[in-house]
Amino acid sequence: MNLVALKCPHCARELPSAPERRIFVCDECSRTWRLDSIARALELVPRRILNPVRPLPPAGRIVLVPFWCMTVPEETIRSSGNRLPSEMRIPAIGLQRSALLLRWAEQLSRVRDPLGESTPWRKLESTPGPAPEPAEIAAEDAYDLAELLALQMVKGWPPEAELENWEIPFSSLELVDWPCVHRRGELEELIFGRATADALVGDRVLADQRYRIQSLESVGA
Repeated sequence: MNLVALKCPHCARELPSAPERRIFVCDECSRTWRLDSIARALELVPRRILNPVRPLPPAGRIVLVPFWCMTVPEETIRSSGNRLPSEMRIPAIGLQRSALLLRWAEQLSRVRDPLGESTPWRKLESTPGPAPEPAEIAAEDAYDLAELLALQMVKGWPPEAELENWEIPFSSLELVDWPCVHRRGELEELIFGRATADALVGDRVLADQRYRIQSLESVGA
């Protein structure tokens, strides 16, 4: 079996890895890659930074939390009695603390407002600062979590007889970096103002991205 070298296909730098990591981020060029187990190659994962809607607070660490966002088909929304949101928003970190993860995901998914302006990471490559956070949760696992969340959000749906073969054909999957302030034991996101306990990230120290967030306007979001 041929092994895939964990080197960035763009700049050839060694990619940081860990046993739980499914997505790899290059510290040199900030590009994100996923391992295609069938093609046995690294595939580029497009990602974008959500521009904060709320002002950056002067105190606290400004961090970017990776999220998987996916569209719920209209047919599925109708079959749920219009009780499902149009988009599921699943944190890509914190799988070991699934109760916190799903609670925050539900809060953010229930907000009907769109996510608003964003900036591709490639526009920030020339801006000094840390690389984006690696996603612990792969896209396939995010689909499973989104389906679990849908079942929690709509009790008694779908009918029990349909559960064995039931699945949601999500579309428009993308990885986004969600601006948050980390302070006083909480992660508070800066789009809608929803917060979760910082126990979600455990002992992981999220990089301070305040300078890069403040640079969004200068690079042309």
